[in-house]
Amino acid sequence: MIAATNPAIAADSAEGPDVGSHRAWSALVLLSLLYIISFVDRLVLALLVEPIKADLGVSDVQIGLLIGTSFAIVYALTGLPLARLADTRSRRMLIFAGALLWGISTFAAAYANSFLMLVILRIGVAVGEAALVPAAMSILSDLFAPSKRALPISIFVMVGVCGGSGSMLIGGGVLQFAAEAASLPLVADISPWRLTLILVGAPAIFLALLTPLVLPRMAPAVGPSTGASLGDVSRHYVDHKKTYIGFYTVTALVSAINFSILTWYPTHLIRSYGLEAPVAGYQFGTVGVATSLAGGLLLPYIARRMVARQRFDSTLTIALTVCCVSSPLLIGSLFAPNPLLALAIAAIPFTLQFGLGILLAATAPLLAPPQIRAQLVAIFFLFLSLIGLGIGPTLVAWFAENLGILGGSVPAALALIVLIFAPIQIVAILRTRDAFARSHEYAMRADA
Repeated sequence: MIAATNPAIAADSAEGPDVGSHRAWSALVLLSLLYIISFVDRLVLALLVEPIKADLGVSDVQIGLLIGTSFAIVYALTGLPLARLADTRSRRMLIFAGALLWGISTFAAAYANSFLMLVILRIGVAVGEAALVPAAMSILSDLFAPSKRALPISIFVMVGVCGGSGSMLIGGGVLQFAAEAASLPLVADISPWRLTLILVGAPAIFLALLTPLVLPRMAPAVGPSTGASLGDVSRHYVDHKKTYIGFYTVTALVSAINFSILTWYPTHLIRSYGLEAPVAGYQFGTVGVATSLAGGLLLPYIARRMVARQRFDSTLTIALTVCCVSSPLLIGSLFAPNPLLALAIAAIPFTLQFGLGILLAATAPLLAPPQIRAQLVAIFFLFLSLIGLGIGPTLVAWFAENLGILGGSVPAALALIVLIFAPIQIVAILRTRDAFARSHEYAMRADA
């Protein structure tokens, strides 16, 4: 049994944890900005598919590997050891180092002259970003009392999901600026896609330099010699294995659909309807941010109301409803006759899908005791990354290029992803819901 006392709260540090204070909310703002930038630097390549293909001679599958699989494998494999550091070392300095690394890697990608060099620099982005979420979740969990913790964590997660869609909006604006800036003396010889990477990489470097100033100095969640071991994590996982297997499976499948949308829907708008990349970014990003905000507010609110009525299966019950409602609408939007109608139809499934992603991520840290929270959040993101980001976008590209019946169609490949993953998701929810309810109730009572 893992003790419930959290040394980060109990121990005296140089400043002590500013629970619920102005400093805590300032930390939330900085961490949220970093989370947004991490998604921009991760996903902006989705708007740069055509110029990168033309400049470096790569295929759609290689683009899928670049955005998805190679990034996801490194992100997942480094996430757990970095989360262990987040539980036992300075979380503030871990975030500083990670943000600096991914910012420099994104900036340097502007000067890549081969696919291999882009892959290597994307590895740097993946390692840097893998440090952010477990450490940030752990910091926020310690800065806010249990009764107030759900709101800041939900805000952080919602900002991240909005960052996924917002990366298209921000990236579209930056790409348009980069194209218009081609006549300026200092950047005349830099192609717009390369200048875009320079401009989106710089903010991460700047925010990294702010982290030692803004984030409060706190004791580690546990000391290096007293921290929960991998054995503790394993025992907790085994005690609740049905919950975690089912919950992670649902999360991975939802994220596979969501990351496929984020990666390939803008390309679908460009290829199917002839939109310019900045216009596709603006339109998709605007709808994506609005629906992420709506879903991120609505679904967690419904879940909280259900939990207040002792419905501890709320998250998975909502996930089941979302899957049944959003899947046919999402497929329908992919075959609309014009882009405005496509995005109008997609607004409902986007709201539900992106909102569900927020709800699942906000639920993950609430299932774990403090001493292993960062490590279990890292395991959560391992499943999310390997299957969601690693398989989803790459599988779309592979379907489009290799299944002759699809005729190279990106929307048909996206629809096939939904048709494959949605039924598996429904089965996983139905098999897991009761065990999840018991684990959720146990965690809430233990943390009260």
